[in-house]
Amino acid sequence: MNLNEGATIALDKKIGEPVEIMVNGRRIARGEITVLDNDDTRFGVKLIEVLSTKKA
Repeated sequence: MNLNEGATIALDKKIGEPVEIMVNGRRIARGEITVLDNDDTRFGVKLIEVLSTKKA
């Protein structure tokens, strides 16, 4: 997925719900959707847990 500044991503989660952070098909972290700067048009992800990067 190539994203540029201003890109829009559709989410199937609500504010405060948990999300999984994926990079190159691997889950690297867990977080939750947050509102940025009290602006209900800007969202971010607050990291809750960073998963091990070691391969099993």
